[in-house]
Amino acid sequence: MLVASARFVLGSGTMRSRLVLGRGLRAHVVERRGLVFDTRFLPPSTRPSKSAVITVVLSGTFELLEPSRLTFNPPCVLVTSEDVVEGAHGKRAITFRSYGDPFLAMDLRVPLDDVLVEGLDAFVSIAPSKTLLEDARRLGNAFDDDDDEQTANAARALLETLVADDILRAEMAAVAPRDAASISRIWTALRPFAERVAVLSTLGELSVRTGTSLRQLARDLADLTETVGQATGWRETTRRLRLKLAVLGLSEPSAPISEVAKSVGYGSVEAMARAFRDAGLASPKSVRAALTR
Repeated sequence: MLVASARFVLGSGTMRSRLVLGRGLRAHVVERRGLVFDTRFLPPSTRPSKSAVITVVLSGTFELLEPSRLTFNPPCVLVTSEDVVEGAHGKRAITFRSYGDPFLAMDLRVPLDDVLVEGLDAFVSIAPSKTLLEDARRLGNAFDDDDDEQTANAARALLETLVADDILRAEMAAVAPRDAASISRIWTALRPFAERVAVLSTLGELSVRTGTSLRQLARDLADLTETVGQATGWRETTRRLRLKLAVLGLSEPSAPISEVAKSVGYGSVEAMARAFRDAGLASPKSVRAALTR
């Protein structure tokens, strides 16, 4: 599997994360303190997805907000479609937020066809088995080990338990895609930026920094996204990631908005405000006021 670690610090808020990629798998392990993730302030995706999201919450709070309020207390396992998490066709039927000191969770994005749970137009809560929780905690502890192979092994074990618990089909296997030279090449280029939480805005910027032609980069990215099941293109993926990080940063009230803009790669507060406006969001100042309320 392909693994990258990152740390995001803003004011008194911190986030540690680990990204794990495999064939048909995009897994994100996150530990946050002093930061709130709230999808009411994020633009919905413009296209539908063929992926499902399995979220394991180990500590903190996960709240559904719309259309009705419901709190899931950890440890818990939630299964839904990626369309519920990210929205689709420019609409978001369900909103939620998560927070805690710490909030520790992981989400695994896998093909919808490999999920045995029904009713994924909403969040489905599943009582976790003892083995599933043990495997999830092992993956969560990978932050302290800082060992890519150990992280990959923990992710494989969790997948195997999800199969044993009849949540995933047996065919779901996250196989390391290292046999493809193009995927190894693009991951070598992308990993340093992922680990610095540096959101590149254009392929041209990545091309300059890596010395790889735009044509080759486009082919390599296509191979990677097809392998891991990422439906959106580079531009849309990086645009949404930057907005997510910006909104997350705005939830920390002591950090100046100018610092939030700089930390996620906007050239100025005005540039971030334009990006918010283009995405149909309120101004950064209004978003912060709503978040901190």
